Amino acid sequence: MNALTEAAVYSALKRTSGNLTRSARLLGVTRDEIVAYAAARPLLRELLDDIREAAVDDAEAGLRAAVAQRQPWAIEFVLETLGHPRGYGEREQPIDETDQIPPPPEPEPAATLVRFLQACERERCSRKPVAGIGFQAEGLEETSPGQAQRRPG
Repeated sequence: MNALTEAAVYSALKRTSGNLTRSARLLGVTRDEIVAYAAARPLLRELLDDIREAAVDDAEAGLRAAVAQRQPWAIEFVLETLGHPRGYGEREQPIDETDQIPPPPEPEPAATLVRFLQACERERCSRKPVAGIGFQAEGLEETSPGQAQRRPG
């Protein structure tokens, strides 16, 4: 490693706006060497943090200028990223009008049983409900849930 000094690295980083590769070339070292050197020195870490924060500030200023100029991409970006508290952001858009209609709710098992019994009454159904296992047709004996055989008779 070349004899790096904190002052020389600081100056190179300022001159290159924090570009580590360009700073390393100016100083005649590898990028890895300058990264390791800067990481071990609080003053250089703070300088790099400040340079990056300034870049973010500049980007935000550019974004604000684009929004002020009514650039659609900028408005969309701001609303999708910063507008969530106001209800903006990515939403699932329906493909067609049928996607806007919610599916009917699933019937409750008790409601299904009531409808079946009502239908049986209307049609004079010969099946009878059997507690806990379903329905049993007259003349058949339930041997196990879902299985029936003719009663001797």
